[in-house]
Amino acid sequence: MNKTILIASDSYKSSLDSSGVNNAIESGLKKVFPNYEYVKVSVADGGEGTIQSLIENVGGDIITHQVHGAMGELEDGQYGIINNEIAILETASPLGLHRLNRNNLNPNMASSYGLGEMIIHAMDNGMKELYIGLGGSSTNDGGFGMARALGAKFYDKDGNEIYQSVKELINLDYIDLSNLNPKISSTKFILLSDVNNPLCGKTGATYVYGPQKGVKTDELDEFDNSIMQFGKVLETTFNKSIINEVSAGAAGGLGGGLMAFCDAKVESGIDKFLELSDFDTFLKSADFVITGEGQMDYQSAFGKAPVGIAKFAKKFNIPVFAIVGSTGVGIEQVYDHGIDLIFDIVNRPMTLDESINNAYSQIQLASIHCAQAIKLINDKTANN
Repeated sequence: MNKTILIASDSYKSSLDSSGVNNAIESGLKKVFPNYEYVKVSVADGGEGTIQSLIENVGGDIITHQVHGAMGELEDGQYGIINNEIAILETASPLGLHRLNRNNLNPNMASSYGLGEMIIHAMDNGMKELYIGLGGSSTNDGGFGMARALGAKFYDKDGNEIYQSVKELINLDYIDLSNLNPKISSTKFILLSDVNNPLCGKTGATYVYGPQKGVKTDELDEFDNSIMQFGKVLETTFNKSIINEVSAGAAGGLGGGLMAFCDAKVESGIDKFLELSDFDTFLKSADFVITGEGQMDYQSAFGKAPVGIAKFAKKFNIPVFAIVGSTGVGIEQVYDHGIDLIFDIVNRPMTLDESINNAYSQIQLASIHCAQAIKLINDKTANN
C-alpha cells in the first residue's frame, strides 16, 4: 500500500518561497518514491508570505490597497480575507525590509504609518478580526507611525506635536487619543509572532533587531532610550504593562504599540497559522512529514515554523524530517522538540550566493537522501 508524505516547509529567505521549497522537496522524493501520495501545504509563521500561504491553504481573497511605505513612498500593500470577516495582515506588507535599499537605511524616519492605513482599510471593509504577522519589518518606531495613522497625536511637555522622528520620542510627554479610530474598540486584534523580545533593553527591539534596520552601534542607546520613553508614556496612558510584555519588541516594537492602541493579544505565529489552515486534517492521512526552513539553529526551537509543525505532527506520532538551507549553533536542541532528522542542503564548500542560486537542485538532492532514510524505516517496519 502506497504511503502519503505531507510536505510543509517554510520559505528559504532570499531564495524560494514556501511553495517553491515544497515543489523541490516533492521532486526529489519522487525519484525514490514515484508512486507515493504527496500533499503540499504552504506555511509561514507571521513573516513575509503569511498572507499568500494562508489563502492558498484555505481559500479567500487578497485585497490590494495603496498606502505609505516605511519611507513615505506610496506603494501597494496587501491583506487576505478569509471567512468574509477575518483579515490577515503582515507588517512586511507594506513595511518589509526587503522593499528598501539596504545601503541607504534611515531608521530614525522609517515609519509604521502604512500599517495603520492597512488596519483602517480592513476595518472599513467590515473585518471584525485582524491577525497581524509581526515579521520582516523595516521599522523601529514602536508603532508610533501606525498609531498616528489610527488618529493618535503625540506631544512634548511644551505642547509641540511630535510627527515622525523616532529620536524625538525621547521628549514625549503625553498622547491625545480623542481622535483614535472608534472601530478599534469593536475589532479583535491578534498578533502572530515567533519572537518573545520585550520592547526595550538589551534583549529588546532596538538592540536585537535595530542593527539590521540601519541603527548604528553608537546610536543604540539613543534609539532604545527614545523607545523606552515611548513605552513609559504608553503604560501611563493605557494603564497597562507594555515594556516587558512578551513580543512587545517584535517588528521594531510594533508588538507593543498594537498591544497599547488596539488591545492586541499575542499568539504563536506558526501555531495560529496551522490552526487557521486546519493542519490536523492534512496530518490525519500522512505517514511522514517533511518540513524545513532557510536556517535551522537553536532559535528554531522557540516558535519557528518547523518546530511548530513537528508539535502538531507528534499528536499523531508521525515521523518528522527537516530539509534546511543551513544549520547553525545549537541545532541539536530541535531534536527535543519533535524533529527526528535534519538534512542540510549544503553538501560541499560553497558561497552563500551559490547556495541561494542553486537552492532548488540542492533541495532535490537532500530530499533524495531523506527518501533513503524513509526507505530504511519502511524496510525495518516491514521486517518486523
